[in-house]
Amino acid sequence: MVDCPGKLCKPLHIDNAQITHNEKNIYRLDEHVRYTCRNDAQRDFIVTCEERGWTGIKNCSECQAADEPHGIVAGPYNDTLYYSCKIGYKLSTKGWWVEAKCTDGVWSGFKGCIANTMCGNVPEIPNGRVTPCEKSKDAQITCEDGYHAQVTSLTCHDGKWLSEGVSPETFCKLTAVSCNPPRKVDNALIVDSYQKEYLSDSTVTYQCRDKYIILDHEDTIQCKEGQWEEKNIMCTPYCDKLKDESINFTADKERYMDGDVIEYQCVLYGIEGNATCNNTEWNKSEDCKGKEKCK
Repeated sequence: MVDCPGKLCKPLHIDNAQITHNEKNIYRLDEHVRYTCRNDAQRDFIVTCEERGWTGIKNCSECQAADEPHGIVAGPYNDTLYYSCKIGYKLSTKGWWVEAKCTDGVWSGFKGCIANTMCGNVPEIPNGRVTPCEKSKDAQITCEDGYHAQVTSLTCHDGKWLSEGVSPETFCKLTAVSCNPPRKVDNALIVDSYQKEYLSDSTVTYQCRDKYIILDHEDTIQCKEGQWEEKNIMCTPYCDKLKDESINFTADKERYMDGDVIEYQCVLYGIEGNATCNNTEWNKSEDCKGKEKCK
């Protein structure tokens, strides 16, 4: 409640409500303002500027009593109510009871009861969707890419969705031949998102872990008619350019493959040696630190 300074009132803010009549910056004693709840245009009320402040304030965040003439309502209990339907009526969803919660003045999940001769919500189906038609009792079936509809529509008859005997789980049938999960490659990960089914023409790309590389750059394979492309994808280890201030050597590249050998000479003692790239690490034949040159 906002206090009126003297005989004036400041505008009143009410959650989830808006002024629909007499919006002003300041109000005098006995002036009226009409508010309407944003979540329910049928709910409006008038507040009055009086000596003790605004009066007549309503709460638009509270839900009105749920009215279901064909059902039984229990609650609300802590902003939650439960309802079922009387004989001759049913819920639009499966089950006997439905739970609804009050959120910002609206009962979410409260859809009421329908006659037993009417069809409820259309079924949810894998790999597709069912959309009710606005001007008929039918519902259209649309399948995802790679699937085709075994039935193209459903018809509401005597309170049931009829589908020519086809189960909702098989409304959308796989069209393309799918591949098994792609093979594993040592020291590599597949960078694409995991899929339950790899349809024809789908691809996967491999990425090697640190200090491994695919030499021929063939890192992607494609599913073709139930078989993955035959590509010899391998992650080969390599060594970065040797970095050691105690030796002198000629480096002609930034990356050396497994088995590559370089020759070097110790900076301080002149001892010669060689280093071999062995599975991402350099193995040196001579240690140039703390070793004296032979006399």
